[in-house]
Amino acid sequence: MGNSLIPEQLQHVCFHLLVLGFGEEASKQWCKDGDYKRDDAWFAALGKCCIHMTWSGRGAISLEGLGLQVVENVKDADFILAHGTEALGNPSGDAIPMKLEELENILEQCAAKHIPMVVANPDFVTVEARALRVMPGTLAAKYEELGGEVKWMGKPDKWEILFIMTSRVQMQLQFNQF
Repeated sequence: MGNSLIPEQLQHVCFHLLVLGFGEEASKQWCKDGDYKRDDAWFAALGKCCIHMTWSGRGAISLEGLGLQVVENVKDADFILAHGTEALGNPSGDAIPMKLEELENILEQCAAKHIPMVVANPDFVTVEARALRVMPGTLAAKYEELGGEVKWMGKPDKWEILFIMTSRVQMQLQFNQF
């Protein structure tokens, strides 16, 4: 994720990260190249081929430009990326609608092969109109029950909070036009 700030704005954002209490290391992580970076060894070891659980009715999440290869077969997967609970992404970028039980069957196959999972949204449910909708955290919890390794990302994650905070500062800077 690039942050598209000009150097003066980037310096301003980095300063505000310190003021907001994120500490020098977090500021360096974001500001060293002007990009949100993840230099974590766990992520570096994941590989590029993923089973992508995404949305269908809500709109599939594109992985274009991320350097990942979506695979349909568990034997070809390095990891699972859980963005949604309605569909399985395919290499063309389309989403194949699936029931939750079908996605759980894929999780069982992945757990048997010890394939790690990254869950991009830890919520278990969300409220929509008059119903609760199952969210990716439900899949992640099921995967842990199956003995699978899960890296929980999203609202509780310090880097996601850092990204949100810097995005807000960036929007404020753009609004005020320096």
